[in-house]
Amino acid sequence: AAKSSSRQFVLDVYTAYILDEMSRCPGGENLPSPGKPGFGDVRVWFPSCRTTRIKDMGRQDIVYRYHAQKMDLGEMASDLSKVMLFVHPGAEIHFPNIPGLSGSTLIYSLWEGYQSRSNTKKFLDKAKSLGINVKNLHTSGHADIPALRQMANNLKPKRIIPIHTFHPDDYANLFDFPVETGTEFAL
Repeated sequence: AAKSSSRQFVLDVYTAYILDEMSRCPGGENLPSPGKPGFGDVRVWFPSCRTTRIKDMGRQDIVYRYHAQKMDLGEMASDLSKVMLFVHPGAEIHFPNIPGLSGSTLIYSLWEGYQSRSNTKKFLDKAKSLGINVKNLHTSGHADIPALRQMANNLKPKRIIPIHTFHPDDYANLFDFPVETGTEFAL
């Protein structure tokens, strides 16, 4: 989305580290990572809560790794229309330090049920109090039934073992492959 809108994608230092590590794994070559060739538009900010925690864990190396891609709040505020800032509950303490946020849009992509949790409510309430428009746009790592059917048809498994579902018994009616429920696996 940042590339499509010609914006700088600004990650907090912890998220930058996670994406950087994931980009080194097989299949992660196209993940945005600060300092990686082709991703010069990925920048890093250092919110005190995350930076202090990383340093307290003895991982100053993580903080120093992204110094060349640093974007401070002043640079961010100089042209907010060119910034897509990745934030999370807890980051709201920094919102008042970023001038010009009023009229911005925060895309809330988590499950809406989390909005009743105190930390998420505090996060969203602070954003709204500063004139930030909050839009719900749930994204999920969960596949829907058509995607699961397509995957099963492509893979042609010997059996399907449903996990992480409230309705494992429904799978027998959804797939043309043997479904096994109640199986336990030891790792």
